[in-house]
Amino acid sequence: MRILTLEMITALKKGLISLLGSGGVVVLYESSKNCGEQLYHYTVREFKTTGPQALETLKQTFETTGWGDIKKIELDLSKATGMVSVKNSFEAKASSPSKTPVCYFLRGLLEGFITAAAGRPIRVEEEKCMAKGDEYCIFTVKPLSA
Repeated sequence: MRILTLEMITALKKGLISLLGSGGVVVLYESSKNCGEQLYHYTVREFKTTGPQALETLKQTFETTGWGDIKKIELDLSKATGMVSVKNSFEAKASSPSKTPVCYFLRGLLEGFITAAAGRPIRVEEEKCMAKGDEYCIFTVKPLSA
């Protein structure tokens, strides 16, 4: 049984954006970064895995929770660079067609998780999004500029 359903997360997202506009997007993104960091530490603790192996656990978590299907992870944790490709993002599926990427929760979650896995601050950007009509949601990973 899921305690926090996808529908609840979607309603939370819509409520934040309705009340706060672009500020709601920032709240969702920043909050989900913390969730991603916590998810990494949970993965390390519960599955006794770190770094690249933890990324495989992340793929399974996405499937199990219904967040989406991670089709590809190409990350160099030592350089904090790479990309993550997600099919069927729950955020993109719940969104109206958009001209800009809409997966704020997943972007923040990935950023928090990968920051913790890499052991250094990184930035995740959503370059492509299914809500824009793209085949996949593509998230690029770059080291955070000093």
